[in-house]
Amino acid sequence: MKKVLILGGSGLVGYTLVKKFKEYNWSVSALTYQREVEEADETIHLDLSNAFSFNEIPDPSTFDLVVNSLAITNVKSNETRFNEAFTVHVELSRYLARRSPKYVYISTVAVYSETLHNDKNVNIALTNWYSKTKFFGEPNSHHLVLRINVIGLESLTKRSLLEWAYDNLNKNNEIIGFENQFINPVLPIHVFEVIMKYAEKLIDPGLYDLGSEKIVSKYSLIESLAELMRKEDYLKKGRSGVENKYQITRSDNTLKVNFEFKDYVSGYLEEIKRA
Repeated sequence: MKKVLILGGSGLVGYTLVKKFKEYNWSVSALTYQREVEEADETIHLDLSNAFSFNEIPDPSTFDLVVNSLAITNVKSNETRFNEAFTVHVELSRYLARRSPKYVYISTVAVYSETLHNDKNVNIALTNWYSKTKFFGEPNSHHLVLRINVIGLESLTKRSLLEWAYDNLNKNNEIIGFENQFINPVLPIHVFEVIMKYAEKLIDPGLYDLGSEKIVSKYSLIESLAELMRKEDYLKKGRSGVENKYQITRSDNTLKVNFEFKDYVSGYLEEIKRA
Protein backbone atom coordinates (compact mmCIF):
# COMPACT_ATOMS: atom_id res chain seq x y z
CA MET A 1 0.00 0.00 0.00
CA LYS A 2 1.32 3.45 -0.93
CA LYS A 3 1.80 6.03 1.81
CA VAL A 4 1.13 9.78 1.74
CA LEU A 5 1.86 12.44 4.34
CA ILE A 6 -0.45 15.46 4.10
CA LEU A 7 0.53 18.58 6.01
CA GLY A 8 -2.45 20.81 6.72
CA GLY A 9 -4.77 17.82 6.66
CA SER A 10 -7.70 19.69 8.22
CA GLY A 11 -7.64 22.64 5.80
CA LEU A 12 -9.65 23.27 2.66
CA VAL A 13 -7.23 21.48 0.32
CA GLY A 14 -5.69 19.05 2.78
CA TYR A 15 -8.95 17.63 4.12
CA THR A 16 -10.17 16.79 0.62
CA LEU A 17 -6.80 15.19 -0.16
CA VAL A 18 -7.08 12.99 2.93
CA LYS A 19 -10.51 11.70 1.89
CA LYS A 20 -9.64 11.20 -1.76
CA PHE A 21 -6.37 9.37 -1.13
CA LYS A 22 -8.23 7.03 1.22
CA GLU A 23 -10.72 6.33 -1.57
CA TYR A 24 -7.74 5.29 -3.71
CA ASN A 25 -6.55 2.93 -0.95
CA TRP A 26 -3.50 4.91 0.11
CA SER A 27 -2.31 4.89 3.71
CA VAL A 28 -2.84 8.49 4.83
CA SER A 29 -1.05 10.36 7.60
CA ALA A 30 -2.55 13.81 8.26
CA LEU A 31 -0.48 16.41 10.07
CA THR A 32 -2.42 19.18 11.81
CA TYR A 33 -1.91 21.59 14.69
CA GLN A 34 -4.76 20.41 16.90
CA ARG A 35 -7.71 19.00 14.95
CA GLU A 36 -8.29 15.28 14.61
CA VAL A 37 -8.86 14.04 11.06
CA GLU A 38 -10.97 10.94 11.51
CA GLU A 39 -10.76 9.87 7.86
CA ALA A 40 -6.95 9.54 8.03
CA ASP A 41 -5.14 6.41 9.16
CA GLU A 42 -3.32 8.58 11.68
CA THR A 43 -3.39 12.22 12.75
CA ILE A 44 -0.12 13.81 13.84
CA HIS A 45 -0.42 16.94 15.98
CA LEU A 46 2.52 19.32 15.65
CA ASP A 47 3.11 23.05 15.89
CA LEU A 48 5.51 23.67 13.00
CA SER A 49 5.85 27.42 13.52
CA ASN A 50 9.16 26.62 15.25
CA ALA A 51 11.83 24.87 13.16
CA PHE A 52 12.92 22.79 16.16
CA SER A 53 9.65 20.85 15.70
CA PHE A 54 10.68 19.63 12.25
CA ASN A 55 12.56 16.71 13.77
CA GLU A 56 9.26 15.41 15.14
CA ILE A 57 7.81 15.02 11.63
CA PRO A 58 7.78 11.37 10.51
CA ASP A 59 10.70 10.69 8.18
CA PRO A 60 9.55 12.06 4.78
CA SER A 61 11.71 9.54 2.95
CA THR A 62 9.46 6.71 4.19
CA PHE A 63 6.45 8.08 2.26
CA ASP A 64 5.74 7.63 -1.43
CA LEU A 65 4.39 11.19 -1.51
CA VAL A 66 4.50 14.24 0.76
CA VAL A 67 1.97 17.04 0.18
CA ASN A 68 2.41 20.37 1.93
CA SER A 69 -0.84 22.36 2.01
CA LEU A 70 0.01 24.00 5.34
CA ALA A 71 -0.17 27.79 5.30
CA ILE A 72 -1.00 30.87 7.32
CA THR A 73 -3.60 32.06 4.82
CA ASN A 74 -4.71 35.26 6.54
CA VAL A 75 -2.63 37.92 4.77
CA LYS A 76 -2.72 40.42 7.65
CA SER A 77 -1.77 37.73 10.14
CA ASN A 78 1.39 37.06 8.13
CA GLU A 79 2.55 40.62 8.80
CA THR A 80 2.24 40.22 12.57
CA ARG A 81 3.44 36.61 12.66
CA PHE A 82 6.51 37.52 10.61
CA ASN A 83 8.94 34.82 11.78
CA GLU A 84 6.27 32.11 12.01
CA ALA A 85 5.19 32.73 8.41
CA PHE A 86 8.78 32.41 7.20
CA THR A 87 9.24 29.18 9.14
CA VAL A 88 5.98 27.59 7.95
CA HIS A 89 6.13 28.71 4.32
CA VAL A 90 9.87 28.68 3.57
CA GLU A 91 11.95 26.72 6.06
CA LEU A 92 9.47 23.85 6.36
CA SER A 93 9.16 23.53 2.59
CA ARG A 94 12.94 23.41 2.14
CA TYR A 95 13.20 20.79 4.88
CA LEU A 96 10.58 18.58 3.21
CA ALA A 97 11.93 19.07 -0.32
CA ARG A 98 15.38 17.85 0.73
CA ARG A 99 14.01 14.69 2.35
CA SER A 100 11.03 13.64 0.24
CA PRO A 101 11.23 11.35 -2.81
CA LYS A 102 8.11 13.07 -4.23
CA TYR A 103 7.07 16.42 -2.80
CA VAL A 104 4.09 18.67 -3.62
CA TYR A 105 4.00 22.29 -2.48
CA ILE A 106 0.70 24.15 -2.63
CA SER A 107 1.55 27.74 -3.48
CA THR A 108 -0.64 30.70 -4.40
CA VAL A 109 -1.47 33.03 -7.28
CA ALA A 110 -1.00 35.84 -4.75
CA VAL A 111 2.63 35.92 -5.92
CA TYR A 112 1.41 37.71 -9.05
CA SER A 113 0.51 41.34 -9.55
CA GLU A 114 -3.14 42.17 -8.92
CA THR A 115 -3.11 44.40 -12.00
CA LEU A 116 -3.41 43.02 -15.51
CA HIS A 117 -0.28 43.65 -17.60
CA ASN A 118 0.65 42.72 -21.14
CA ASP A 119 4.31 42.54 -20.14
CA LYS A 120 4.80 39.14 -18.49
CA ASN A 121 8.03 40.33 -16.84
CA VAL A 122 5.99 42.31 -14.31
CA ASN A 123 3.71 39.44 -13.30
CA ILE A 124 5.58 38.55 -10.09
CA ALA A 125 4.84 41.31 -7.60
CA LEU A 126 5.19 39.89 -4.04
CA THR A 127 3.23 42.74 -2.49
CA ASN A 128 3.02 41.33 1.05
CA TRP A 129 4.80 38.94 3.40
CA TYR A 130 2.39 36.13 2.62
CA SER A 131 3.16 36.19 -1.11
CA LYS A 132 6.89 36.64 -0.48
CA THR A 133 7.21 33.67 1.85
CA LYS A 134 5.04 31.41 -0.29
CA PHE A 135 7.14 32.31 -3.33
CA PHE A 136 10.46 31.62 -1.61
CA GLY A 137 9.08 28.35 -0.25
CA GLU A 138 8.57 26.97 -3.76
CA PRO A 139 11.03 24.10 -4.30
CA ASN A 140 13.08 23.42 -7.41
CA SER A 141 11.83 21.72 -10.55
CA HIS A 142 12.46 18.21 -9.19
CA HIS A 143 9.18 18.49 -7.28
CA LEU A 144 5.64 19.71 -8.01
CA VAL A 145 4.50 23.26 -7.26
CA LEU A 146 0.87 24.33 -7.80
CA ARG A 147 -0.02 28.02 -7.72
CA ILE A 148 -3.74 28.16 -7.05
CA ASN A 149 -6.67 30.13 -5.71
CA VAL A 150 -8.99 27.56 -4.19
CA ILE A 151 -12.60 27.81 -3.04
CA GLY A 152 -14.83 25.34 -1.26
CA LEU A 153 -17.05 24.57 1.70
CA GLU A 154 -15.57 21.37 3.07
CA SER A 155 -12.64 22.07 5.39
CA LEU A 156 -12.54 21.32 9.10
CA THR A 157 -11.09 24.75 9.87
CA LYS A 158 -13.94 26.74 8.19
CA ARG A 159 -11.72 29.72 7.30
CA SER A 160 -12.15 30.05 3.54
CA LEU A 161 -14.06 32.80 1.72
CA LEU A 162 -17.11 30.69 0.95
CA GLU A 163 -17.19 29.08 4.39
CA TRP A 164 -17.15 32.56 5.92
CA ALA A 165 -19.96 33.65 3.59
CA TYR A 166 -22.01 30.50 4.22
CA ASP A 167 -21.69 30.83 7.99
CA ASN A 168 -22.74 34.49 8.02
CA LEU A 169 -25.60 34.06 5.55
CA ASN A 170 -26.85 31.08 7.51
CA LYS A 171 -27.00 33.34 10.58
CA ASN A 172 -28.76 36.11 8.60
CA ASN A 173 -25.75 38.39 8.98
CA GLU A 174 -25.29 41.04 6.30
CA ILE A 175 -22.06 40.64 4.32
CA ILE A 176 -20.28 42.50 1.53
CA GLY A 177 -18.93 40.89 -1.64
CA PHE A 178 -16.34 42.82 -3.64
CA GLU A 179 -17.37 43.31 -7.27
CA ASN A 180 -13.91 44.54 -8.31
CA GLN A 181 -11.87 41.57 -6.99
CA PHE A 182 -11.56 38.84 -9.62
CA ILE A 183 -10.36 35.25 -9.33
CA ASN A 184 -10.31 32.08 -11.44
CA PRO A 185 -10.54 29.54 -8.64
CA VAL A 186 -10.48 25.77 -8.54
CA LEU A 187 -12.00 23.26 -6.15
CA PRO A 188 -9.93 21.03 -3.84
CA ILE A 189 -10.90 18.01 -5.98
CA HIS A 190 -9.13 19.59 -8.96
CA VAL A 191 -5.97 19.90 -6.87
CA PHE A 192 -6.22 16.22 -5.95
CA GLU A 193 -6.62 15.19 -9.58
CA VAL A 194 -3.40 16.96 -10.59
CA ILE A 195 -1.48 15.56 -7.62
CA MET A 196 -2.65 12.04 -8.43
CA LYS A 197 -1.43 12.44 -12.02
CA TYR A 198 1.94 13.51 -10.63
CA ALA A 199 2.03 10.51 -8.28
CA GLU A 200 1.25 8.23 -11.22
CA LYS A 201 3.91 9.93 -13.39
CA LEU A 202 1.31 11.22 -15.85
CA ILE A 203 2.60 14.78 -15.54
CA ASP A 204 6.17 15.94 -15.02
CA PRO A 205 7.41 17.69 -11.90
CA GLY A 206 7.75 21.45 -12.12
CA LEU A 207 5.85 24.67 -11.54
CA TYR A 208 2.23 24.89 -12.72
CA ASP A 209 -0.58 27.36 -12.33
CA LEU A 210 -3.91 25.63 -11.78
CA GLY A 211 -7.03 27.67 -12.46
CA SER A 212 -10.53 27.76 -13.83
CA GLU A 213 -11.16 28.85 -17.39
CA LYS A 214 -13.67 31.37 -16.01
CA ILE A 215 -12.67 34.60 -14.27
CA VAL A 216 -15.35 35.74 -11.83
CA SER A 217 -15.74 38.41 -9.17
CA LYS A 218 -15.86 37.44 -5.52
CA TYR A 219 -19.28 39.09 -5.37
CA SER A 220 -20.68 36.88 -8.13
CA LEU A 221 -19.38 33.75 -6.39
CA ILE A 222 -21.02 34.68 -3.11
CA GLU A 223 -24.15 35.78 -4.99
CA SER A 224 -24.55 32.24 -6.38
CA LEU A 225 -24.26 30.86 -2.87
CA ALA A 226 -26.73 33.40 -1.48
CA GLU A 227 -29.27 32.65 -4.21
CA LEU A 228 -29.17 28.92 -3.56
CA MET A 229 -29.52 29.57 0.18
CA ARG A 230 -32.31 32.10 -0.52
CA LYS A 231 -30.37 34.71 1.42
CA GLU A 232 -29.89 37.31 -1.33
CA ASP A 233 -31.14 40.15 0.89
CA TYR A 234 -28.16 39.72 3.20
CA LEU A 235 -25.51 40.18 0.49
CA LYS A 236 -24.43 43.68 -0.52
CA LYS A 237 -22.11 44.84 -3.27
CA GLY A 238 -18.87 46.54 -2.34
CA ARG A 239 -15.55 47.63 -3.79
CA SER A 240 -12.03 47.17 -2.48
CA GLY A 241 -10.35 50.43 -3.42
CA VAL A 242 -10.81 52.10 -6.79
CA GLU A 243 -9.02 49.77 -9.22
CA ASN A 244 -9.99 46.26 -10.27
CA LYS A 245 -7.85 43.57 -8.64
CA TYR A 246 -7.05 40.20 -10.18
CA GLN A 247 -5.80 37.16 -8.27
CA ILE A 248 -5.63 34.84 -11.24
CA THR A 249 -3.28 32.40 -12.93
CA ARG A 250 -0.67 34.03 -15.19
CA SER A 251 1.86 31.39 -16.25
CA ASP A 252 2.10 29.86 -19.74
CA ASN A 253 2.36 26.58 -17.85
CA THR A 254 -1.26 26.72 -16.67
CA LEU A 255 -3.52 23.72 -16.18
CA LYS A 256 -7.11 24.81 -16.82
CA VAL A 257 -10.31 23.27 -15.48
CA ASN A 258 -13.91 24.01 -16.34
CA PHE A 259 -16.70 23.56 -13.81
CA GLU A 260 -20.00 25.14 -12.84
CA PHE A 261 -19.75 26.73 -9.42
CA LYS A 262 -23.51 26.64 -8.86
CA ASP A 263 -23.54 22.88 -9.41
CA TYR A 264 -20.88 22.43 -6.75
CA VAL A 265 -22.70 24.59 -4.19
CA SER A 266 -26.07 22.97 -4.98
CA GLY A 267 -24.58 19.52 -4.43
CA TYR A 268 -23.01 20.60 -1.14
CA LEU A 269 -26.28 22.05 0.16
CA GLU A 270 -28.12 18.86 -0.79
CA GLU A 271 -25.58 16.80 1.19
CA ILE A 272 -26.19 18.99 4.23
CA LYS A 273 -29.93 18.42 3.97
CA ARG A 274 -29.44 14.64 3.81
CA ALA A 275 -27.00 14.58 6.75
